[in-house]
Amino acid sequence: TASISSCSLVIVPQANLISKVKGKSSIQYHGQIDKERGEQLYDYFCSYIQGLLLEGQCKARSEDLPEWYTKRKIFLEQQQQNKKSYSPSTPPDEMFRDAS
Repeated sequence: TASISSCSLVIVPQANLISKVKGKSSIQYHGQIDKERGEQLYDYFCSYIQGLLLEGQCKARSEDLPEWYTKRKIFLEQQQQNKKSYSPSTPPDEMFRDAS
């Protein structure tokens, strides 16, 4: 029998890595996308990571992916085909900047 172990994953928003501390209790985030769009991208990213973990768990257990997940994955892939994508070589600080 295969042993399945658990693991933890900590996701740190990219803005926290490039922000600048001003004073003792203030943080500045210059040149980034608006808050609503940032939340959408962050939610999409977290959902993607959760999907990868679910796929890994199912594979480790030799189980099929749940039907709801397969349908959702197909739907999201179709949505992404029509949206702007970034080159894999795009630096992270360029991915989250406002285009204006």
